[in-house]
Amino acid sequence: MKTKPISERSRIILYAVLLVAVTRAFLYAAGYLGGNLFVDYTVPPVYETVRQGDEWQAQQLKLPAMLDQTKLPGVDDMARFDSKFYLKIATNGYDRFAIDESHPPADWVFFPLYPLAVAALAKLPALSADVAAVIASNLFLIAAMYYLYRLALLRGFTPAQAKLTLLFVLLYPASLYFSVPYTESLFLLLCAATLYYGSNKQYALAFVCAGLSAATRVPGVINLMFVVLALLLDKGTRWSWRDLRFAGYGLLSLVPILAYFAYMKHLTGDFLAPLHEQINWSRATTTPFANYVNYFDYPYFIGSGGWDNGLLSMAMATIVCGVMIVYAATKGRSFWREPRELLLFVYGALLVVIPFSSSEHSLTSVIRYMMVCIPFYLYLVALVWRHELLKLTFLLVFVLLCVITTLGYINNYYFVV
Repeated sequence: MKTKPISERSRIILYAVLLVAVTRAFLYAAGYLGGNLFVDYTVPPVYETVRQGDEWQAQQLKLPAMLDQTKLPGVDDMARFDSKFYLKIATNGYDRFAIDESHPPADWVFFPLYPLAVAALAKLPALSADVAAVIASNLFLIAAMYYLYRLALLRGFTPAQAKLTLLFVLLYPASLYFSVPYTESLFLLLCAATLYYGSNKQYALAFVCAGLSAATRVPGVINLMFVVLALLLDKGTRWSWRDLRFAGYGLLSLVPILAYFAYMKHLTGDFLAPLHEQINWSRATTTPFANYVNYFDYPYFIGSGGWDNGLLSMAMATIVCGVMIVYAATKGRSFWREPRELLLFVYGALLVVIPFSSSEHSLTSVIRYMMVCIPFYLYLVALVWRHELLKLTFLLVFVLLCVITTLGYINNYYFVV
């Protein structure tokens, strides 16, 4: 009896599951070591006096002595920082303040699609919201890897290049955020699906994914822009009455975000409350890259309140921006021959510019915000593919910074937010 050959889709899914599992296990191991070898930054290390023989004593750092005294990271260790807001929204809904009354920073800035997905999954028996959130994030990550792999093949990558693209994503320094209760994996999935369907001229599905991304995070509007411009490039001047359906797709794609804003109007009295509330979270639109440039005048190690490590943020900001610039300088001629290539570059550039446009001095969260810029990974693979030393260097740098970020997250260091 012949065994039915495995389909290409099944192979891609299997590879995505395997790669996600291996990299998550690596991060879990790093978190396990970090959680037991390093103490919370609010608590000084504890030393105890121990006797060495009969004549002298020594100071010994108080750490678990036996393996069974160590602590395995639990689901509660995965829910740090903004995770708590998403879980609160998923279980109890949004803060109920009027926009014009005095209130602490409200959770309206956290868009609803991810909390809704967590709330839906948490309805399954024996699933708490935090467990459901971790499961959802990793399922979204696997699906994102599938679409990213297909997108890489669609762009002419070999299977080996597509696999390297996935590896760069899963070892990116903030990769842990793809697997904890944050929006990163869902947004990455919707971005990858938007780019795949939009590049494959499946515009109805592209509009659906782009519309959902806009209800996940503010930069989702860039996905809508990409689909509209891809459609215009594709159709050119060749329009017919049948193409009116695309206008319908576009209008329907706005329903998720408009529904959220309408709910905010009902809840707070302000249709744009999620945008207006950003100022209470110390976010405001500024000159792009002012925070990057100002770092050279004030080269801090830890930002105000411990919210940012300047060296890590500058290193990754320089790497991401450098890859985008080098790719444009070396491959930019194709932009004019193939307008879709220019569109993809502009799409990626906007996803990089946004993190550098919300603060004049702080680089807080820029590493995490840039991690969903899919063109960066595609361009990085294209640039290093024929250069083994460069390829290995980037992988090692990513692994090193990934471990540091994981240690910081597990130990509640604000600088990895």
